[in-house]
Amino acid sequence: MAIQKQLTAVTLQLEVSNGVDKNDQPKFKNISYEKLAKEATPEKLAEVGKEFGNLMQEAPKGMYVVERHALNEVA
Repeated sequence: MAIQKQLTAVTLQLEVSNGVDKNDQPKFKNISYEKLAKEATPEKLAEVGKEFGNLMQEAPKGMYVVERHALNEVA
């Protein structure tokens, strides 16, 4: 039995500051941009993330790509 992995969705997440916790440690939250083109290259995704980051008061602390895949059994 062979299993095939098929990309079904791409999400870009920007990690931004969200204040501090009770111990004065920085807190973060993710802002997600979903339904991006599955064919987008890492360079294009980084470019989009930087453009969104430029619209924010403070630059994002991190940028992540989350991919969702379906696993299908192949005969």
